[in-house]
Amino acid sequence: WPEHLWYAVEVIDRCESQAGHHPDTYLLDGLHGGRMQIDPRTWRTFFENEYGYSWFSIVNDDVINSRAAYVIYQRQGSFRPWPYCARGYY
Repeated sequence: WPEHLWYAVEVIDRCESQAGHHPDTYLLDGLHGGRMQIDPRTWRTFFENEYGYSWFSIVNDDVINSRAAYVIYQRQGSFRPWPYCARGYY
């Protein structure tokens, strides 16, 4: 993530997963996965095909989760994929 987005990412991370401390953060069969709570219905196949990221790594590897979240941010052009937690940042 570029430095000018770090604060917003931190706010979203804390809101989405309590910075990885919420008990559901790392569930593979949850509605969303990982610290940035990525939606598998929308993004799982995309990341497997385009980046070779397994769903397991997206959910359980915080670095991969952050990279995937940044790709989503870039593709969407904003923080809109995190509508509740990103209010005011898009």
